Amino acid sequence: MVKIRNFASFTVILILTLLFVNCTEDSPTTPSIDYVAPYVEWVNPSNSAELSGTVEFSFSVYDENGIDSVKLYINGTLFLGSANASPPATAGGDKGGVTLSDFKLTPAITSCSIRNPPLYSPPCLRRDRLYYVRGDDYTNTDEVVFTFCKNEPAGADSPFSKGGIEVGFYLVNSSDTTITIEWNTLDYEDGVYILEARAWDTSGNLGTSPSLMVNVKNNDEPPPEDRTPPVVNWVSPEPGTEVDGIIDLQFDALDNTSIDYIKVYINGALPAGYTLAGQDNEARYSVSWHTEDYADGDYDIEVRAFDTAGNVGSVPAVSLTVLNYPPREPQVIWVRDDYETIQDAVWHSEDGDTIIVRRGIYREWVEMFDKNVSLISESGPEVTFIDGSFRNLCLSITGSQDTTMIVRGFTFIKNSSAGCVGINASPKIVNNIFTGPGNIEDPNSGLEGGWNAAIVRNNLFINIDNGVELAHSWGDFSNNMLIQISVYAFWNSANEGQPLIPDYNLFWDISENFGHIQDMEIGAHNIFDQAPQFMENSYNLRDNSPGKNQGKPDIMDLDGTRSDIGVYGGPYAYPIR
Repeated sequence: MVKIRNFASFTVILILTLLFVNCTEDSPTTPSIDYVAPYVEWVNPSNSAELSGTVEFSFSVYDENGIDSVKLYINGTLFLGSANASPPATAGGDKGGVTLSDFKLTPAITSCSIRNPPLYSPPCLRRDRLYYVRGDDYTNTDEVVFTFCKNEPAGADSPFSKGGIEVGFYLVNSSDTTITIEWNTLDYEDGVYILEARAWDTSGNLGTSPSLMVNVKNNDEPPPEDRTPPVVNWVSPEPGTEVDGIIDLQFDALDNTSIDYIKVYINGALPAGYTLAGQDNEARYSVSWHTEDYADGDYDIEVRAFDTAGNVGSVPAVSLTVLNYPPREPQVIWVRDDYETIQDAVWHSEDGDTIIVRRGIYREWVEMFDKNVSLISESGPEVTFIDGSFRNLCLSITGSQDTTMIVRGFTFIKNSSAGCVGINASPKIVNNIFTGPGNIEDPNSGLEGGWNAAIVRNNLFINIDNGVELAHSWGDFSNNMLIQISVYAFWNSANEGQPLIPDYNLFWDISENFGHIQDMEIGAHNIFDQAPQFMENSYNLRDNSPGKNQGKPDIMDLDGTRSDIGVYGGPYAYPIR
């Protein structure tokens, strides 16, 4: 049985009658787009109710622009009525479900509104008639009153039928209605069922009720052996949503006999306090999740319910994203505007930030710690210096940095032993100058590195004792110039082999090009014993330089030509001065 009750008073009926007896079509206006889904809420029975025989389900539906159609689902299957319904229930054509012609209705009120473009036109108000649709046949009934605007039957494509086929039951222009449907539970086996009501408005938006879990029990005799697991249904939060703070994980669990206990797992682990005892006559359970105790990220929540016979029911894991600490937007930090020293800027930076350094001389040892922060000079290496003289290093990068970190545009000066730059990470080091006094008595080095996959490209190593010393590096060393090196240009510190293959580099005025080879492979495109041919008072290359357009073929200069070898080559180079 379907009943429709409207909560408007007799006064509202009278007003509507007076207003719309002679209603006419409104002047055409630009229609507004309706994105708001109908509101659907259960009235009765209560969640976890135990049912038998013939029962009534009631739910309210509301949409300010009018409800189009309503359907009821049991365990995800469209409810077509019970076998003993009178008249017999029928599927409703292309929309399915129970139709108006299948069940009786009780009074409801609607307003008269004209759709644009109109699906039907005035005269509109027939307050004492309820029109059913069976194909093209409109008939009336003694049941009153369901009011709506209608014209004479419009044929096979009327608003109430499609090609002469019933299209589901329509509550034309009704905005606030309670619907009651009879369900003969004897047509179903004893057990737990999940019910859901759905309503469509006239714009096609779908509203869905919360799930209602009920226990059908027509047979008082318990089964000789209980093999039926509990039914578990997730309630909230909505799967896939972001959560923070303390939230309630809510779910329903019901068994045909009784729930013994429930366990809630987070990423496969069972936290303390997440085992719940079964409760009598209640299906709704919840646990409080303190998401602040967990790192931001994705988590799978799984609920398992155990009945007294040991049967286990569960639902597929629900994924939720913890986001207590939203990602911070990368910052640009200026030295000496925001901080006086580069080290202070590093201290106050976070992963993804960029530190831009004004031109000048910075006498300090910069430690990058484990921060994946780019370090870039504003004006290039010939006017921006990090002087690590009488200190251990100029720059130390020994964390988990990767090639998203760029060190670009500095001259590193080292007047004592040890190296200008030490790496035990994998940054991108480009367009820098490494230099020193070339004092063999207190030797210094340009770049020293342990295990790494660093990209070292388009740098200049000049007037220094030792150029580069790398061990177990599998990155890239190319497009570099090594000139006026007093001891060795490239030293392989690996005990067994060296994955790195230096190539497309220029070596000139070197005491020894390579040291401690240990099966190290050398690229075939290196240039040896040819002067670099710099411009006067600059490290830019002349047109006749052997390094001009001789870098790696897949690396381009700023002008789109093949990269030069040296500090002003490649896509990160500074403009020619």
